[in-house]
Amino acid sequence: MKIKYNKKESILLEKYYKIVYIIICIIKISNLIS
Repeated sequence: MKIKYNKKESILLEKYYKIVYIIICIIKISNLIS
């Protein structure tokens, strides 16, 4: 199944996923350090 988004939504989704990914990376790194 393919979900179709308009361009604005897909750009927002990409930004959201990047932010979530960065947050997860930061949490993993901080867990490694502590």
